[in-house]
Amino acid sequence: MKIFSKHLCHIFKRINHHSYFTKKIALTFDDGHKYAPLILEKLEQHGEKATFFLCGSYMEENISIYQKIFKSGHEIENHSYNHPNMLELSEPEILDELSKTQELIEQVTGDSNRLKFFRFPYGRRNKEITLLIENHGYIPVKWTIDSRDWTGINAEDIYNNILKSNNLSNGAIILMHTSGTHTAEALDLIIPALKQKGYKLMLISDLYQSIRRYKKNLKKIPANPTNSG
Repeated sequence: MKIFSKHLCHIFKRINHHSYFTKKIALTFDDGHKYAPLILEKLEQHGEKATFFLCGSYMEENISIYQKIFKSGHEIENHSYNHPNMLELSEPEILDELSKTQELIEQVTGDSNRLKFFRFPYGRRNKEITLLIENHGYIPVKWTIDSRDWTGINAEDIYNNILKSNNLSNGAIILMHTSGTHTAEALDLIIPALKQKGYKLMLISDLYQSIRRYKKNLKKIPANPTNSG
């Protein structure tokens, strides 16, 4: 399986010209931090759902926050336990990072049979590590737009990094962080703007299921589709 975000965007580019397909995009938040409750509040105010890629070490500090996030309809996924550079770890260490966090996720969700998505810390990986986690049942998810909220920039700059990105298109996966000082504030700008552009915010698992559905119909889609008007 290819890195999920790249595979996703490749497929959505094929169908993007068809007006009868909804424009789909995903907001994702990494790490787990004290600003998570503020982000949850903003998402609830706008009536939108998002996917949280969490580190197990943060989850253990206050698991009740993440239980609330999950019960509010958001998605909880794996971002390792200690946020290490996976390229510097042995195979057993990598699997330990994943399994410790996955146990906490299952404790929160109560579901051990759900699809398991994983985002590499710092996005650092190679083919061998990617194959390793895939062979253990994880679906790797990267991103296509980096908000750079983790640098401490203000809400307007976060907004510009997303809305003015050349990668803003059907199937885009937006990277944000629960540690961003102005991330929650920026959502008041970002979410209405995405809606105005016609995007529907979806969970990562929903985008993945879209891939499974559309792959079955790719042969039915013309190579050079034209809009019907």
